[in-house]
Amino acid sequence: MELAPVLAPVTCEVTYDQPDLDVAMSTYDTTSGSPVLIDGPTAMTLLYGNTYIGKTPEFQSAHSYVVVKAVYTDNTFDTLSPNYAAGSESFFAQDSAGGGSVQPGSVIGYVDEPQNVVGYINC
Repeated sequence: MELAPVLAPVTCEVTYDQPDLDVAMSTYDTTSGSPVLIDGPTAMTLLYGNTYIGKTPEFQSAHSYVVVKAVYTDNTFDTLSPNYAAGSESFFAQDSAGGGSVQPGSVIGYVDEPQNVVGYINC
């Protein structure tokens, strides 16, 4: 499970073996134990090569989430493709240190190198 910022979308990625697939993601709130769909399936964008990205809705504090990423048979996202396995990521949304929300303009991370984001900046 990964920690996620509160009231900010999270970018998710997945890599498959082709750049022309109908890939979508769905976000579930799992705080109560039973998954509740809060968004999706939403098309993921081809970033580069065979990697697709998409953004979650904003997360609420002290909630847990699962993001499921899958290949569908077409862009209606009604039927999962039998040729590809779905993947998922788990998140827990937490306020920043000190118990408050992150204030606009505060720096709570940095970019080590352009390809290595080790934090984020809330603008």
